[in-house]
Amino acid sequence: MVPLKFVLVGLVGFAIDYGVLRLLVTAWGWHWAPARIPSFALAVLVTWMLNRAITFGSSNRWAGESFRYLVTQSIGAVINLTVFSGIVMVFGAGALLVPLAGGAAAGLVFNFLTSKYVVFSERPKT
Repeated sequence: MVPLKFVLVGLVGFAIDYGVLRLLVTAWGWHWAPARIPSFALAVLVTWMLNRAITFGSSNRWAGESFRYLVTQSIGAVINLTVFSGIVMVFGAGALLVPLAGGAAAGLVFNFLTSKYVVFSERPKT
């Protein structure tokens, strides 16, 4: 089961992702595809910091941990963006919230399991 803290941190990331995406698309006229790069990147950075501090209480060295997080989140991003793009292709980009939520839901379990067992698991100090 995915812990509530992880879900709440994910919701913060989701809000950041959606807010930046919405701003870039509606206010600045970006196409949704390139707008996903900065929106997703900022959400990943914030969720790493929050999960590190709040969800997992990690004391790992940040360099190795951040690299593991980047790798696992990149895989999660492929899952997320594949579902997001599929929903947009089928239903259109008019309601960005629906494809964004679908992508986030698809990546939730993968992201939790890799966070717990790969990214934030305690590593020996060298």
